[in-house]
Amino acid sequence: IKSFDDIVFNTNISGSQTSTFSFKDNTTEVASLDSNGNFAILNDLSLTTDSSIIKMGVGADFTITHDGTTGATIAANPITIDSAGALSLFGTSINIGTDTDVAIDIDSSTLDIDTSAAITIDSVGLSIDSTGVAANITSTTDGAAEDFTIALAGATDSSLILSSTGTGADALQITTTAGGIDISATGNAAGEDIDISSAASVNVTATENAANAIYLRANGGTSETIKIHSDQGTGAGSIELLSDVGGITLTGDTDHGIILGTGVSGAPISIGHTTSETTVNDNLSVTGDLAVDGTANLDNTDIDGTLVVDGSNISLDSTATLNIDNTNTTN
Repeated sequence: IKSFDDIVFNTNISGSQTSTFSFKDNTTEVASLDSNGNFAILNDLSLTTDSSIIKMGVGADFTITHDGTTGATIAANPITIDSAGALSLFGTSINIGTDTDVAIDIDSSTLDIDTSAAITIDSVGLSIDSTGVAANITSTTDGAAEDFTIALAGATDSSLILSSTGTGADALQITTTAGGIDISATGNAAGEDIDISSAASVNVTATENAANAIYLRANGGTSETIKIHSDQGTGAGSIELLSDVGGITLTGDTDHGIILGTGVSGAPISIGHTTSETTVNDNLSVTGDLAVDGTANLDNTDIDGTLVVDGSNISLDSTATLNIDNTNTTN
């Protein structure tokens, strides 16, 4: 059938009957048009003109437009894709919402994203929430320097916060099974410190069988100090240094030495157990009174003050000269 004008097919069907025109290639039906306006294509449909458009709807508001090359654009508002089975998208790249900033909402029972390379998420804000089950973020390395970094960037008064509302003794853990842990702060302005505070106890324990298993060091300059302070303890042992099976060594330089009990006037200082022996290895200078309750062996000892020796037996032995000077007239 050839025509340079409209081709009109009229049927004389009454009632609910439907007439159908069939289009055949020889004896094979390739398309059909019924009297209700339904047009069916039983094989391929080819639009052989570049930039061809397929329009649907009363207002032609759904279109599939050939882009003039090898692609097409689907335009509609909205577009719903409903699959009773799996929905597969394939391409050298898949772009979603790249033309303009639009909201994307993905709801699923499970969401599995697998890539053979990196995953990049760029956003103004980021929130990842998990409820009711254990969760993890894991990076598995297979070589050196494959670091995993969680960072807060930008020189602003902002904080990186790791928090937990868990009720267990290990509500927040930082653990390593093979390597060490480094905590460093490079800022040196006022307040840019490392602060550790707890409403309960703070326990530091090392199980390495080596010297300096716990090493507390200041190395900032000549004005540095280390201070161990018990603020409210009232007991005699509010600060205690204890070694169960070893000794305790205190060492100072030749200018300052070791200073005990000079900050409070009248503070008593006790050295040794009632049955232990206390040894002064070199000269002992006493600038105040010296009271000895028991046996006193004084070897090259200067006493500038009062010497009180309280004992049932007092022995003075000398292999050379023994000098006892008294400027007081009372003996």
